[in-house]
Amino acid sequence: MIRTTAKWLVVCLGCLGLMAAAAAADNKNRASTAAAKTSSAPAPAPAAAKPAADADGAQRIDPARLDADIQAVKLEVLSLANDLSMLDSGVLSINGNQLTIYLSLDVDDGFELQAVDLEMDGKFAARREFNEQALIGLRAGGIRRLWVNNLPAGDYQLKASMIGKVGKGKDHRGNTTFTVHKSDAPKSVELKIVNYRQKFVPDFDIVERE
Repeated sequence: MIRTTAKWLVVCLGCLGLMAAAAAADNKNRASTAAAKTSSAPAPAPAAAKPAADADGAQRIDPARLDADIQAVKLEVLSLANDLSMLDSGVLSINGNQLTIYLSLDVDDGFELQAVDLEMDGKFAARREFNEQALIGLRAGGIRRLWVNNLPAGDYQLKASMIGKVGKGKDHRGNTTFTVHKSDAPKSVELKIVNYRQKFVPDFDIVERE
């Protein structure tokens, strides 16, 4: 049920894009029609200013206002989709001894995250790449699941590496290595990319939750 809802949210994002395109096309058609009517009719007498409208009396849609509204809705949908993903993984983890790794972003717009690599006990675990849509969700406070697996109790060494760009397109790489203490209960680890002011570069902050 949760996964189905998340899929519908993605469909909604596509519909919002189609609405914006349709509105822009409608404004263009209305403007062409109004221009044609104006060129064939005598100039009207000056009148008091009124809200912008087409020749047929219909109110024009402001593309800038519509785009701003759609972007706001997109952010809300992305945030909800992330919440549903976390809920989905949380429900699954109740029935097993899962270790789940999440990623969040808490840096200024000067950092463009491109990918994150994970290693567990010296072996490759996962690689996640991020497009602009994914970054919008992370910057809005969303959380992405990077990796999940059933593991017995014990200590595990995790290495996380980030790849991105800072400033005017300068390449940036950073990594951290730490030990995860796993009990028989499910556990989650949040890799939070933060901007340490004393370093002036993005770095990892680790948050563990039982």
